[in-house]
Amino acid sequence: MKLVGFVGNDFNVDQLTALGANVQHRGSFVANLIVRPYNAYIQFDSYDENRYRPYLQLDAELIGGRGSFGNDVTEFGYRENDYLNRSVRYDFTDHELALLVEKGLYQPDFEVPEIFTDTDFEIPIEMDITEVELNGNRLIYASYDMISDLQTDSEKSGYNLVEYFEEQHYESEKSNDFEDQYVDENEFVAEVAERQAEDEVTEPVVEEKPVVEPVVVYENEIDVIASLDIDNVLGDDKLEIEDIIQDKSAPSEPILTNHNVRKQDVVDATEEFDAAKANTARIAREALEESHEREESQGLSPDVDAPEW
Repeated sequence: MKLVGFVGNDFNVDQLTALGANVQHRGSFVANLIVRPYNAYIQFDSYDENRYRPYLQLDAELIGGRGSFGNDVTEFGYRENDYLNRSVRYDFTDHELALLVEKGLYQPDFEVPEIFTDTDFEIPIEMDITEVELNGNRLIYASYDMISDLQTDSEKSGYNLVEYFEEQHYESEKSNDFEDQYVDENEFVAEVAERQAEDEVTEPVVEEKPVVEPVVVYENEIDVIASLDIDNVLGDDKLEIEDIIQDKSAPSEPILTNHNVRKQDVVDATEEFDAAKANTARIAREALEESHEREESQGLSPDVDAPEW
């Protein structure tokens, strides 16, 4: 017989007795709570608790109970508004875990069967039962642990849930060659070295451009005069007189890079050049006269091709 059930903490014997109810305490029973899961997934313990051991978690609603409660009562059900939300932990044995691993437990997309959220489960638990009869209606009040999550396994519940998990292996290319399963050590080292070389940040090489000295193009005679090195002209004793007289482009000073030459500077340079040229001519004449005197004293006739100054 199935009766309407209520949770034990709603039971008030004094009130029911005052209303004329017949209250009978049936005692303690090991019975089953009926749970209806709406979510099912694999969960893992912490390392300290159980070394990350996997288990099945069922988030469910408690909808009633089933068992032998005496007086022909074998089941009670809660009204829909009285459903209780509880979690159920289903622990796997070592053998069951081994089977799940073979079925792909640690694959990234391992899935829990949908049937777990489409089926009502019975979880064994110890409960205290009281039957109340009022105005010809019989009610069941069941009292049990309302704080802790429900916990069970295949031995306690009689369910072998592992068999509902399907094979979920992912096909991958396999080689029968034992050596192909390992990476050659030399290839591995070379690959690591290559990746390190690619990750290194190299500074760009900056090519030094050769310094090109500016070339001065003289546009008029004044520019040439301003750039002459008079000291080199007067100080070169190895120069032939004819070369000095005929070569107007005597060795010059370093090229002037400042084009902003003042007019007075050009005039001063011109005067210095004219004075140097006159001095050079005087020296040349004196040298020729001394040469003629020596030749006449030696009875030699002067060179008819000697230049005139």
